Amino acid sequence: MNPGRLLTLPGLLERAAASDCGLRFLESKGGVTEHLYADLWRDAQALCAVLEDRLHKGDRAGLIFSTSYDFVRALFAVSMTGAMPFCLAPLRLGRGSDYSETTAGMIRRAGAKLVLCEESILR
Repeated sequence: MNPGRLLTLPGLLERAAASDCGLRFLESKGGVTEHLYADLWRDAQALCAVLEDRLHKGDRAGLIFSTSYDFVRALFAVSMTGAMPFCLAPLRLGRGSDYSETTAGMIRRAGAKLVLCEESILR
């Protein structure tokens, strides 16, 4: 591994993937889900392969996810393409009336080439 690569998000994940450590997410109903960094590395690489024809170094990509494994996977995958991810808050109860318009404006002002989101955002 290139030592300079350790200074990037993908480089740090690649290094962590060699361990038996991972992430834990607390579920709203009290459960816990665990994901090994090795699995995250593999899943992020797979998503990166899908994105690499659409995103290039320096492009901006918006991420609209709740705190989840899918968010972390998307963050690393976008970073692997060389693009710059930026995060936008997902819709929360009580904010629905102007959410779409406000979020669309932020995406336009940021110059996003692509936006990734959880499926519930599309409904």
